[in-house]
Amino acid sequence: MLPCCYVAMQIQQSARQAGLASPKGGSSTVAAAAGCPKSLQELRDQLESGTLNLDSIDVEAAVQQLLSVGGLLKLARHHSTSLMDYALTAQNILDDAAGFAERLYAMLTAQDPLAGLLFCGIVLSSAVFFYVFGVGASVFVGICVLLRPPVLRG
Repeated sequence: MLPCCYVAMQIQQSARQAGLASPKGGSSTVAAAAGCPKSLQELRDQLESGTLNLDSIDVEAAVQQLLSVGGLLKLARHHSTSLMDYALTAQNILDDAAGFAERLYAMLTAQDPLAGLLFCGIVLSSAVFFYVFGVGASVFVGICVLLRPPVLRG
């Protein structure tokens, strides 16, 4: 038995025990559409305004509508945009990390001599700056460089 069918049976059984199920034997998605809010926004609005009538909701029809293929496709379509955003963010982060690793490898293996020379120059000048002005001044200068106004960037 599929997990979603098991959950649907549990919801229906709980509704019957609580006396919330519809007295009619056959339920349809049309009945669910008439009594249930059509969207989460409509449900939220009804909950906030206090106009949600739980007696008119056919629980069995609502469960059938939710677990139908169309209901699952609507749910997947609704959430696919946020999943795509998360996937694109993860892809961009991994791309940046891979690019950084490639540049670091090229610099350390002397495939890019200019980058290695620049790196050595920056490290040596930073060491001299630390020696002359101390760590506190160096941290101050670093923070000023990171937090500079947009007009002075790039």
